Amino acid sequence: MLLAWVRPPAYAKPMTHGADWLRFGPLGAHDLPVAPSVGMLTLLSGVAMAVGVPMFDRGVRG
Repeated sequence: MLLAWVRPPAYAKPMTHGADWLRFGPLGAHDLPVAPSVGMLTLLSGVAMAVGVPMFDRGVRG
């Protein structure tokens, strides 16, 4: 378990949620609630796509 002051920044990172899902698959144990974790991964993936696709598109045409 993480220290209390480390949790908020760690929960904002997609790696934390992805690693939690990787633990949940084979072990059936997880540190984060499932529904908010899926929501956070979806949100962060959408943000990454919204930022990354236009940047990639500019680079390809550039």
